[in-house]
Amino acid sequence: MAAAPSYSIVRLPKSHSHPPTWKALIAKQKTLRLQSLLTSPDSFSSTYEREIAFTDADWEARLQNPSAYTLIAVKSTASRAGNDRDEGRLDSDYLDGEWVGSVVLVGPEEKHGSPFATFDICALFVLPEARGTGLGGKLIESAASEAQRLAGVASKVLIRAGVARGNERVLKLYERAGFLERGIEAEAGLEMDARVLIKENNA
Repeated sequence: MAAAPSYSIVRLPKSHSHPPTWKALIAKQKTLRLQSLLTSPDSFSSTYEREIAFTDADWEARLQNPSAYTLIAVKSTASRAGNDRDEGRLDSDYLDGEWVGSVVLVGPEEKHGSPFATFDICALFVLPEARGTGLGGKLIESAASEAQRLAGVASKVLIRAGVARGNERVLKLYERAGFLERGIEAEAGLEMDARVLIKENNA
């Protein structure tokens, strides 16, 4: 009987000293993003038709955005399972492994006089064949942990997320991760009305 798959969460770097590795990383990021737009079009403010026209430079710029951090879920071998803090360690295990999910953390947004460093969790996606494994929750928790790490001198961290109305499955993922629903807003990274959730932590 085959062993159940396990997954590692890795934060993608914003550059790589080995050009072929960097090119391969960009290509895999592009493939997973386009797959997400085709599979769950109602969950994103962008569209497959828009992003399929992106150039390689556009995809590279997305990874190099200084305020956005992409975390991916990689189907792991037993020897690498649970090694979530190997950020940027994109050796052959990660590049050759199957990328089955991703999430983007945006921030920190710091307002003068506010004790909060504010982040947004966006573009949560898990391939259908990897759903029901707890991976969506693991991606959310990894993004929240990354926000804590990036908070700097801020005394508190505020993390926001927008979930399309009617998407009860994803809403429950955030609630299980400690997020509380704040209400419904028209602007939460989605073109449609979204249910906005927040989580506050001490940095």
